[in-house]
Amino acid sequence: MTSALLSQYRIMVIDDQAYTRKLITGILRENGALSIIEAEEGASALKMLRATGGASATVPHVIVCDVNMEPMGGLEFVKRLRESENPAARKVPIIFLTGEARADIVAEAIDMAVEGFILKPVTPVKLITKIKQVLSLPG
Repeated sequence: MTSALLSQYRIMVIDDQAYTRKLITGILRENGALSIIEAEEGASALKMLRATGGASATVPHVIVCDVNMEPMGGLEFVKRLRESENPAARKVPIIFLTGEARADIVAEAIDMAVEGFILKPVTPVKLITKIKQVLSLPG
């Protein structure tokens, strides 16, 4: 049964692996997400965010982003997003996906105000729990 938990939220998913994007978007849809924006890597995600024209009504409520991508990885994406001219985009909560929990990556991400981490493989419970925490949703 599909939940309506995320029906009011815009969520961006950035991952260079099509399988992972499909897995994440499937979990999000099962939890009611209606507005999901997908990007294959950081540069294309920034381009999509710029295309919104800075309108806060079209900026995602949360971004789920892989760390290791080419040509622009997650850390560079977050750095550029936080320096964006769009104040709404600068404040979007970020959840990093990573296959490795390296201390240097975690420290750098925390310095850039990344709100959460999920160690791959992604599961529905891990993803939805972290999104609820970041968006301050009950349960």
